[in-house]
Amino acid sequence: MKYFYLFFAFLSFSFINAQNNFEDGYYINNSGDKVNCLIKNIDWKYNPEFITIKNDQSNDSKKININLIKEFSVSDVKFIRSTVLLERSVEFTNSLSDKFDPELKEETIFLKCLSIGKANLYSYKDSNFIKFFIDNDLNKQEQLVFKSYLKDGIVRVNNTYKSLLIFLKNCENINAEDIQKLKYKEKELIEIFNTYNTCYDKTFENNFDKKTKGKFNIYPRVGIGSTKGKLETGGNLNTFDDVSYENKPSTFFGLELEYILPFNNNKWAITLEGYNVSYSAEDNTDNLQKFDLTYEGINSAIGVRYYMYLKSTKLRLLLNSGIIVPLSVNSNSKFGRFELNPSTSLYFGGGMSFNKKINAELRLFPNANLFKAGSVAGSINSVGLIFSYNIL
Repeated sequence: MKYFYLFFAFLSFSFINAQNNFEDGYYINNSGDKVNCLIKNIDWKYNPEFITIKNDQSNDSKKININLIKEFSVSDVKFIRSTVLLERSVEFTNSLSDKFDPELKEETIFLKCLSIGKANLYSYKDSNFIKFFIDNDLNKQEQLVFKSYLKDGIVRVNNTYKSLLIFLKNCENINAEDIQKLKYKEKELIEIFNTYNTCYDKTFENNFDKKTKGKFNIYPRVGIGSTKGKLETGGNLNTFDDVSYENKPSTFFGLELEYILPFNNNKWAITLEGYNVSYSAEDNTDNLQKFDLTYEGINSAIGVRYYMYLKSTKLRLLLNSGIIVPLSVNSNSKFGRFELNPSTSLYFGGGMSFNKKINAELRLFPNANLFKAGSVAGSINSVGLIFSYNIL
């Protein structure tokens, strides 16, 4: 088992030091110069205050704060720096003010580009809210104000953002009713701005509206490994010794369903799998009564997986962990005279993925409990090398 722990430590070190997030991009400095570089793409859930860059993959990284950057872009994401009047109200009922007018404060922030064309739409998001901005007549970014407030104990809404969007009806495909029904939601605002921009440019394509999507994969899996059982009496069976069963080779056949989550650059996944388990060994101790072990059954497992890109875009490290739930046990499965009743257990694994098709994983199944009767308990430990192929 020590080799597995060394391997797992190596994967953990790789996780910390992986260069997978650095992608080709650029930033524009305060002098207006465009600097091509590698930018750490962390699929920003909230608008950043700095970026981390490298000149190339071999160089050390460095952080550049917002005060040094006018604009930056990586992949299909673009942010611009803007000094705006920002209204930070939240929509939590217990935090609402009694004021209709927005409480604006000047701040310098990064705005995320959502639709750029004849008219521009931006967003600013933190952990409590999302606010939207457009360019005004002075080519400055102005907030589309939407806020809830309390009056006479009733929640009311300031939706003056709609008055700033009246110009959209200049497009023949947008009317006043469309604007009146427009909700303060990212999806709806992007759609109407895309429609408006297409009115003035039939070739308009929104390169910033390419949502990361989830994806299902199906992996038939085969593996080889080593399994060892043990029986512990707890010292209460004076006529019987603990039994340590022979370490035997084992085979693994199963099917895994993987769902790649639609965020953080598709690095997280949920897995669900079913597989066989089989092990048998004789009690070679001097016990008068033998506790031969036979275990055959079907297990399911649900887990979480994390992928880490290396310098090669085709090669990824993977780490995963999850819960094993026994589904069925063969009627012949016994620990001597004890019937088996396997309980849930954990697994840990790590390995490599090639071209999003072939996975090779070393997996540890520690202390899978098969039964417990008073102080007497039986379990198995396994370690296996598993290969899988994505058929989708």
